[in-house]
Amino acid sequence: MGDMPVYQVRLDNGRYMRVTKTNALRGDPNAISWDETVWASWAGASGSVLTN
Repeated sequence: MGDMPVYQVRLDNGRYMRVTKTNALRGDPNAISWDETVWASWAGASGSVLTN
């Protein structure tokens, strides 16, 4: 458990995307678990970088 874990999310088309989720507190009840459906989003003005 770090302060900003990196997850690999498999998309519906079979490709993968690496995402982060800040750990707000230890034992977070909203923590992401294996095989869970998740949503990824970002603001248009954010510093996100998409690569192939």
